[in-house]
Formats: sequence, C-alpha cells, structure tokens
Amino acid sequence: MKLHKELHHLLFLAKNGGVKKLMDHLYENILFDLKNGTNTSAWLEKNDFKHHPENFEHGIRYRASATNEVVDALSEALKHIDPAEAGFYDLGCGKGKTLIIAGLKSNFNTLVGVEYYPPFLPIASQNLDNCDVQADLREGDMSKFTEFKDESVIYLYNPADADLLSEVKKNIEANTSKAVLIYNKPIHGDLFKDWQKVSEKIDPDPDHNTNIYVYENNGLTVN
Repeated sequence: MKLHKELHHLLFLAKNGGVKKLMDHLYENILFDLKNGTNTSAWLEKNDFKHHPENFEHGIRYRASATNEVVDALSEALKHIDPAEAGFYDLGCGKGKTLIIAGLKSNFNTLVGVEYYPPFLPIASQNLDNCDVQADLREGDMSKFTEFKDESVIYLYNPADADLLSEVKKNIEANTSKAVLIYNKPIHGDLFKDWQKVSEKIDPDPDHNTNIYVYENNGLTVN
C-alpha cells in the first residue's frame, strides 16, 4: 500500500507539473533522505491520517519542504536576526526535515518543532538523531503554542488555514520582541501585511514561493 501511494504521488507530480516537477521532487526531497538516512519525503494526504487531533479540519496534508527552499530562505532570514540569540520554531514540523536543515546550517540557541499528528513525532525524532541534530519536539496544536524566545525565527510551510494562522500570528506578537517569519507557500500571506515584508520569492511553482516577514514589538513587555 505504501509503495502504491508513493507511485501515485510521483504520477500526480508528473501529470500536473511534467518532468520538471517530478525531477524537482526527486532532487529536493528524495535525495535529501538518501544523503541523510532520513524518512521525510513521503506524502501523507489528510484522508490517510489515522488520528484526527484538535483542529484537524484546519490543517493541510503532510508534505516536506523543498531542501533548497529552506536553505535559501534561512540564509535570507538570518540577515535580520542573530541565531545565537534566537530560537527557531517549525510550526507543523512533520518529520523534522526543516529542523534538521536549521540545525545543520546555523547555530540557533533553541530548536523547537510543534506537530499535532502524533505518529510523525517518533519519525522526526529518529530523523534528527540520524543527523545528530538536537531539537525539542512538542506534540500539540500550533495555534496554542506560546513558548517563543524573545527573539525568534518561525517557519511555516502552508501548514493550516487562515483561521488557525490568525491565532499563530497573535501568539507571536504577544510573546516576542522580534520575530522573523519564513512562510513557504504563503497562501494566507495577507494575514501578515502589517509586518515588514523583507523578502518575496515568486515562482510558477507555488511550493517555491516564500515570503519573509519581520515583526518588532518595540517597547512592549513580552511574556
């Protein structure tokens, strides 16, 4: 069944994006797993989730970010914050790929992944161990997470609908003095229009569109 699902996804990519989209998936996702001994590239559609956690109806299917999309966005984001003083938070961390890249490519003070689908957490933990990256994995609803550091980098890969992301935004504003948001596939980017957009990548492939925003809570007390 698992192999059937993988073949279905590859055929879907080839049909809807042609050879370029298929090769992109192979290079950006499958190659990452082959190089690192990880398990991140396999999709999981929402109707295949075995558990329906709180706010399941607001979530999106699982699919890992493209490797270079994360690398490039992280490089751009770090122009606006010192990672040694900041925490990195992947909200909807899935199987841990973005946390691995952040851990290998930078020196963040803290790495935290928040994931509401319990079966992903042991997979993420094993993937992190395989890459010798230390991160704090939290099971829970991203809209209720408030434990950001005073300075934080937050990563989103189209994890949820506008209702949930509105709550995420409020929590970031209430619990940081400075936040840099990396929003890959920014379908609901208008939610952050009152933050400073410092980078915008536009590509025909929506999975390679990424906005970076900076929020600064000047002079206000942070929890």
